[in-house]
Amino acid sequence: MALAVDENPPELFLGEQEPAECTPDKAVDPRIFGTSPWAVACTSYQKEKTVARWMQERGIYYFLPLRRSQTPSSADKPTYLTVFPGIVFFQAHVLPPSPSYVTTPTETEGEVKSHRHVFRILKTGAQSRFKRDLAFLVSENRDNRTLSPEDALPDTPVRVITGSLRGYEGYIQEVRNASKTRLFVVLGVLQRYVSVEIDTDRLVKIAN
Repeated sequence: MALAVDENPPELFLGEQEPAECTPDKAVDPRIFGTSPWAVACTSYQKEKTVARWMQERGIYYFLPLRRSQTPSSADKPTYLTVFPGIVFFQAHVLPPSPSYVTTPTETEGEVKSHRHVFRILKTGAQSRFKRDLAFLVSENRDNRTLSPEDALPDTPVRVITGSLRGYEGYIQEVRNASKTRLFVVLGVLQRYVSVEIDTDRLVKIAN
C-alpha cells in the first residue's frame, strides 16, 4: 500500500543505533554512516517516503532529508516535504567498500533496485567526501528542521537557514500576527543588532 502524502517516515533511520552528533567541520562519526558504502536511490515522483518506509521495514538504513510544509492545511498536523525530490540515500552494503564496489552491484542495491518506484541507483567511490556531504545534511536537519509556528515565541533563539541572511543567529523579538508565519527577529549583523521581519520557514530553533 502506498504511503499517504502526509505520513512521514523518520528522516534518518539507523536501526537500533543512536545517531551521534555530527557537524560538517568534524570527521564523520562512524555511528552516523559507518564504514560501509552509501548510495542514492532515484525514485518516482513523490514516492520518496514510500521507498523510505519500505527500506525501514526491511532494516535498510536510509536518510531522507525533510522540511516542514508551511501550507495552512499543515498547521494542525505537521507535514514534511522532501528536500531533494526523487532521492533517498541508503546504506548499500554492511561491509567497507571493496575496490570493485563502484562496478559491482551489492545485494542491497539489487533489492532496492527491485522496488517498483526505484528506477536507478547512483553510487560513488569517493565515499569520504560523500559522507561528509551527508553529515552536513544531517547537521542541517537536526536543527528541528524548520521552526514550527507554535514554537515561534518571544526570546526563542533561532538561526536563518535561507536567503541573504543565512547563517545569522538571533532571537525572536515579537510576533505580530496570530498565525505566526511572519515575525520580527533580532540578529547580530556586523557587530550591530538589527530587527528584521522573517517567515518561520526560513528559521530553525537552536539551543541557548
